[in-house]
Amino acid sequence: MDDNSIAIPNEEIELTELGNKNISKIECIHSKRENLINQIVYRVKNDETSTTIPQFSIDQSNQSTKCSSIIDSWKCTWQFNKIMDRRASKFNYSINNYSDLVTLNNNMMQLIPEYRDLWDAKVIIEAGKTMKKNLQAISFCLNEIEKLFEPLQSQLPQYMNKINSINNEFKLLSDNGVFFNLITLNSVLSLSSIEKLSEWSKRKTWNLVYDAKKHGFTPKDFYEHCSGKAPTITIIKAQETGLVFGGFTSVPWQSSGGYKTDETAFLFSQNHDCSSIRKFEIAQSQYAVYHHGESIRFGGGNDISCNVTTKAGTCRAHSYKAIDGGEYTHTTLAGVDNWTASEVIVYQVE
Repeated sequence: MDDNSIAIPNEEIELTELGNKNISKIECIHSKRENLINQIVYRVKNDETSTTIPQFSIDQSNQSTKCSSIIDSWKCTWQFNKIMDRRASKFNYSINNYSDLVTLNNNMMQLIPEYRDLWDAKVIIEAGKTMKKNLQAISFCLNEIEKLFEPLQSQLPQYMNKINSINNEFKLLSDNGVFFNLITLNSVLSLSSIEKLSEWSKRKTWNLVYDAKKHGFTPKDFYEHCSGKAPTITIIKAQETGLVFGGFTSVPWQSSGGYKTDETAFLFSQNHDCSSIRKFEIAQSQYAVYHHGESIRFGGGNDISCNVTTKAGTCRAHSYKAIDGGEYTHTTLAGVDNWTASEVIVYQVE
């Protein structure tokens, strides 16, 4: 390269290219360009005022070359400054944003404890609201229970008297040697009735062998549990009247065989309030019981007949009589002559 020519870079430097270069290299390039620009300015000024520098003439061609070089240098300078200004602007913007971010983060860090306290308070408040609702519901239930118990409180002395009476009856049964399974003891009979039945049958121990509600209300169920069992007490409750009645026999139950003789057989009937029980002894012992596969029968005229399949029953006074000399008719035992069995229970007594 000769002295009359000066290499001025005229390529545009892209921001993305500069962004990947080291800052020191950019400064070096900037310094070189400044030196070139100063040389151009110096030579142009000397060429206009003096002709001491031979490589610069004032002819038109040189003047054109000089102007073109100046323009190119200005262009490079403007482009470079523009790029530098843009980079500086972005750098300052990033610095400012980072500073704002740090400030915002610090503010958030200061707010975290307060927010945590507020959140804890919110959770506590919500839990308190739920607890309040639960307490209100419990309070409502307690008020309803109190309303239900109010009438019972006035009846409590009466219930206590009944409990004491039952306790006394249990003690009396125990003293008289009557034993039974408390788990299977059915509530259809009062304890005083149990005592009387134990006395009349001369049997003190009661063992449950059949309960229609538990074992099933079919002939198969009845004879599966009662066949061969003796002596037994059969207890029946009429659905229409609620009266409890039944019979005792020392003859083992069979699904067939017709009439069986039993001089010890008897019938019984408990009154409505369970305060007393009547006995009806056998008058015609040859008709004491009738063994049939479909029904439970006492007496030749069906004094008690209960179809185990349909639960339908009848009472026809025939083979038994009242020991107290009182009336004995078709309605004496169940309160009606035709009835439906709601319960059938059989105990083997010893």
